Amino acid sequence: SEGPGKPVKNHDLSPHDQFWQQQKGNPFPTVAEAIQQSLEAYKASEGEITALKAQMGLDDEAGDIAAELVSDNTTLLANAVSSLPDLLERKKHLNLHMNIASSVLEEVKRRKLDQFFETESFEARKDPGL
Repeated sequence: SEGPGKPVKNHDLSPHDQFWQQQKGNPFPTVAEAIQQSLEAYKASEGEITALKAQMGLDDEAGDIAAELVSDNTTLLANAVSSLPDLLERKKHLNLHMNIASSVLEEVKRRKLDQFFETESFEARKDPGL
């Protein structure tokens, strides 16, 4: 949202962006729930890699040296390493969509569109012909 001293941010959404393709046109509460689910899935993936590193006794500084010494977990390590680019890309897209959703939410609240949505939904339930 724009405001005094608040910079305007522009985001480009690719037609290949799966989240955008799945959520465009959905009501904001549905999109917010989908973002939360995506965030939880990302955190679970990140947690698996962190747990693997801990299990293998790796830390950020000694990771490369220790990885060479651990032969039993080579497959697990290879899978974790190969999943890192995908995980980083997911995080990038998730951050993009969270930033957009946060800005939209600010505008929704500022303009009281959430109250309008609730009223409209209530009226539609009362009279399904609307």
